[in-house]
Amino acid sequence: MEGAVETYLSLVARRRRIEARRDEADLADDERYRELTGEIAARRRQIDTLLAEIDDPVTGAGGDAVDADAAPGVDDASVASVPAGPPLYQSRSTQFYALWLAAALAYGVGDVVSTLYATIAVPGLIEGNPVVNALLSTAGLPGFLLLKLIVLLVLVSVSVQGARQREPFSYYWPPVVATGIGLLLTGWNVRLIAGA
Repeated sequence: MEGAVETYLSLVARRRRIEARRDEADLADDERYRELTGEIAARRRQIDTLLAEIDDPVTGAGGDAVDADAAPGVDDASVASVPAGPPLYQSRSTQFYALWLAAALAYGVGDVVSTLYATIAVPGLIEGNPVVNALLSTAGLPGFLLLKLIVLLVLVSVSVQGARQREPFSYYWPPVVATGIGLLLTGWNVRLIAGA
């Protein structure tokens, strides 16, 4: 308990020093400040949990500890699941758009254009992916473009959900994978076209 309180107080003191040196608008855009505020709230919940266990060491319940950082009527489980700060696509908007621009160019444009050129303009070349080949032969260009768009939208939605939860892995992997696959497939198609 003593260590948890010391850590909590040092974090609060650090936040106060930062707040004394910087204005509110500047702090609103500072991701490290938001992380510090989230850490303070987490430490406060930890202290409240420890106090509840001290109050009733058998069940860990029955304490009167109140989370000063939580809104009235909000239980600890819902507070713990709410990420601190704005979604990553807002706090890192330039990065978000740059990642998805690269993914759209590599996967959405490079792969689509090179696949269509290879299958339509180069005699004797057929699509190696059986799903895409069947789609091109049955639904044509609109079906192929719709498939590419659906895959891209699913990946964007995973990335946006990761950004809302402030979960970096889910935020980054979709555009990185889409860009990598797009570059790989575009390179493969260009190689086939050059060799034909």
